[in-house]
Amino acid sequence: MSFKAIRFPDSFEYRSDSEHIPLEFYDKVFPVSKTVDLFLGYFNSGAFRVLSESFAEFIYCSVLKDMKTAI
Repeated sequence: MSFKAIRFPDSFEYRSDSEHIPLEFYDKVFPVSKTVDLFLGYFNSGAFRVLSESFAEFIYCSVLKDMKTAI
């Protein structure tokens, strides 16, 4: 999937109290991202636990892309 193929909500908003939750955004966007820039702030361990699968997929896809360009 490419970034352009992702269907975003019409409002482009992701909120915990709406139909489109932030995890949905991260699950779709992280795997197709080239970089991830996180700003420093308060994150509890629960946030990292929830996003761990998305982070892992981002890292895995990044490694595969690097391996393909190295060959």
